[in-house]
Amino acid sequence: MENNSLSIPAVFIIAVIVCTVLISIIIIQAKKISSLSKPRYGFLGKPLALVITLGIAAFAVGITFYVNKPAQIDDINADIKVELNINSEKIEKLIYQLSAVAIIDGKEWQGYSFDIIWTIKNQDMNTYFEYNLSRENNGGITVTLQKGENIIKASTFFEGKLVEEEIVISL
Repeated sequence: MENNSLSIPAVFIIAVIVCTVLISIIIIQAKKISSLSKPRYGFLGKPLALVITLGIAAFAVGITFYVNKPAQIDDINADIKVELNINSEKIEKLIYQLSAVAIIDGKEWQGYSFDIIWTIKNQDMNTYFEYNLSRENNGGITVTLQKGENIIKASTFFEGKLVEEEIVISL
């Protein structure tokens, strides 16, 4: 019987240890189940409504600063550069042949046509007009200049902008 008396306390101790382990496992699992069964809404553990509200507020502040920022205009020029060159050729003592050539982006005429307004200032002021000048019809005027300083100006409009060139012929 001695053998039996030693085994009863050993069985009791083992039973207590097993019950303790099982109870602790049940408690740990119950905590995991309760934490996993709670609905998790939001972003990084924060309520989703708060995150959306803060995002909209940050967007609104950013847009406000962007709209109220002064306009910064860089010097970007997509316009076509147009120049007039005046050619003058002496025919006789006071008689000159004048012609204008339109230079568009560094090339003559470029398929465009122009109306040229000539203004010649000396003691008098005279105005002449040439219409539809182009590579094929480059025109030109013959004028009698006066002794002294003659200011010759050729003007045209291209895409709503005034283009002018001026030369001085002194006789």
